[in-house]
Amino acid sequence: PAIRTVLERFDQIFAVLEDRDEEITRWALEWAKADGHMDRTAAHLMERFSLSDAEIDALVAEREQARRSRNFSRADAIRKELAEKSIVLEDSKEGVRWKRK
Repeated sequence: PAIRTVLERFDQIFAVLEDRDEEITRWALEWAKADGHMDRTAAHLMERFSLSDAEIDALVAEREQARRSRNFSRADAIRKELAEKSIVLEDSKEGVRWKRK
């Protein structure tokens, strides 16, 4: 417990134990947009975080519908579009999961 307390305090300061990169990056991009600094924001970050979780969910649902309709070219196009924005789709028996690279 004492060591855990020290490690938790260390992580509060240096943020190295818990992976919060995505959360911090989103916050930084929101700040840059609100403060008018988007011109100084890296293009690859803007592209990667240009889709919200809800927009990704909508595209995944559209892809599923396209697959059910046997419109595989549209399903593949959606997968490619998401991959270009660093979104990885994982098809499984339980459904589709996605994550940001």
